[in-house]
Amino acid sequence: MRKHKATCFRYLLWAAVLFWAGMIFYMSAQNAGSSNAMSGGLLQRITALFPVFRRMAAEERAQLLSLLHTLLRKAAHWSLYFVLGALGALLSLCYPLSFRVRAPLVFGGSLLYALSDELHQYFVPGRSCEFRDVLIDFCGALTGASLVFLIAFLHKKRRKASDAPR
Repeated sequence: MRKHKATCFRYLLWAAVLFWAGMIFYMSAQNAGSSNAMSGGLLQRITALFPVFRRMAAEERAQLLSLLHTLLRKAAHWSLYFVLGALGALLSLCYPLSFRVRAPLVFGGSLLYALSDELHQYFVPGRSCEFRDVLIDFCGALTGASLVFLIAFLHKKRRKASDAPR
C-alpha cells in the first residue's frame, strides 16, 4: 500500500511540474500589450491601497509606477520559477538518486526551461529575449529547489537522530 501511495504522489508531482511549466509558457505567450495590461492592472490595485500615490505630482507618480512595474514583472519571473524549482526538487526526491545527480538535474532542468522560455518570448509580438530574465528565472528556481533540498536534508538528519540508540 505504501508503494502505491508513493507512486500516486510521484504522478501528482509530475502533473504539478508540467502544469506549472505550462502556466509559465502561457504567461510568456501573451503579447506585450496583454502582458503589460495584466501586470499594470495588478499594480494599479496595489497602489490604490496607498493614498500617498494620489498626492504625488503626475510626473513623479509616473516615474515611480514605471519602476514598480519593472520590479513587479521581475518579481513575477522570480516567483514563477521559485515554484517550478521547488516542484522539481520535490519530484526529484521521489526517486532514489544521490544529491550529486539530483541537484544538477533540477538546477540544469530549470536553467534549460528558463532559456527556452526566453527564446519562446523572442517570437511573441512585442516581447523580447533577455539574458537578465534568464538569470532572474534561474535564481528563483535555484532558491525554490535549494529550500526544498535543505528542508529534506534537515528532516532526514532529524529522523536519523531520533532513530539512533540512546
